[in-house]
Amino acid sequence: MDVTYLDAWFTTVSTICSCGLTTIDFAQLSHASQLIMMGFAFISGFAISTLPALIIKAQTHKTTQGTNVDDDHDKYDPENDDNCKTSHFQSNLNLPPHIRAELSRLPTPVQLRYRAYIMCIILILSLYFTIYTSGFIAIGTWLETHRSARYLMQNNATLSPWYISGMLTLFSFNQNGLTPFSTSLARYVDDVFLNIIFVL
Repeated sequence: MDVTYLDAWFTTVSTICSCGLTTIDFAQLSHASQLIMMGFAFISGFAISTLPALIIKAQTHKTTQGTNVDDDHDKYDPENDDNCKTSHFQSNLNLPPHIRAELSRLPTPVQLRYRAYIMCIILILSLYFTIYTSGFIAIGTWLETHRSARYLMQNNATLSPWYISGMLTLFSFNQNGLTPFSTSLARYVDDVFLNIIFVL
């Protein structure tokens, strides 16, 4: 299938931005082209908006200049600092040495914020991995065990149920709406299980 540069650009941007609009029949593209588009969709799912923002925020807090990032870079005034520093407890309270030692090991507010951002990044990646893996296994297993070859046909060739599963899982989660079939998902309109998975 011959694709003009304008059509390729439009489809690529649409895939990255999770629009699902296309000026060509996506199912007619080669497997290599489809895999490249799937890669763009996978990256755009978490690497364009949420993840970079958290990484930049975490890296900013890791530096000295980043300690005031939540205050819009206002001038830092130590006398009006509302943060609860452990040094206040150590100097103003008559605490046993072992309590002071424990307090000195407590993280500062800046360190806590940095750890929170790192934890958010880990949770987001874990969530994506869990959703992709669960959807991929559920759809692939269902297609392999409950659907005959005619439900897997495209261009007079039978597609692998796991290839179909990977594409449907990725594009469904990223709301692209692209499928490996020229008729979209019309052949599965009566399949309650698959429709529930797609909606979820």
